[in-house]
Amino acid sequence: MKLQTRMNPQEILQAISNPEVYLHRILRFRLIASVIIEKLQSDTCIEAIVDALHAKFNLPFPILYKEVEGILNRLRKVNLLDESIAIQTEQPSPDCS
Repeated sequence: MKLQTRMNPQEILQAISNPEVYLHRILRFRLIASVIIEKLQSDTCIEAIVDALHAKFNLPFPILYKEVEGILNRLRKVNLLDESIAIQTEQPSPDCS
């Protein structure tokens, strides 16, 4: 999977952000979403995204999986995620099984 478009990462964050969330949640969301968006610039998988987040923030894997799924769902909702890429790719990313 990867992003459908080459939008500016700040525009993507704006498209999927929820302004009704408390400030500390917004900041955490933006930090995590930034890493996810960076990883999605090329074909990747959920496991590679979670590993990158774990390396950067050292949060528990179950929390990271939940955060990643939530952000991916937001990207799907605004039609910014192309999940057909991983199916068409003959060789997956090295950190994806």
